[in-house]
Amino acid sequence: MKKLADGTEIAEDGEVLHVPLYLADGAPSLLHDGMGNLAGHKPGYVFAPPRPSDEVRSHAHADYQRRLRDAWRGDGAQPADNGGRDLGAAYAGYEDRLRNAWRGAR
Repeated sequence: MKKLADGTEIAEDGEVLHVPLYLADGAPSLLHDGMGNLAGHKPGYVFAPPRPSDEVRSHAHADYQRRLRDAWRGDGAQPADNGGRDLGAAYAGYEDRLRNAWRGAR
């Protein structure tokens, strides 16, 4: 081991470091198969208990679904700003271009 000035030790190249490993096989499992049974060595899905972030995610998803479902109703918002352009004149120009497109390039 190489000791640094601040007192920490660093393993050098090729050096082996043995660290004890504590196994957690005896710990109770929080995973289940969706039916309340403990998940084990069998085929099928495995579920974890809900986390606090799951609630936030489900609220965000519900809000997204609500906005998609109700989008056709409109929300009373004002139409987008057209930048001071006269939309009637712009549409008339568009119609004119379509009407005369068969005549070719001008």
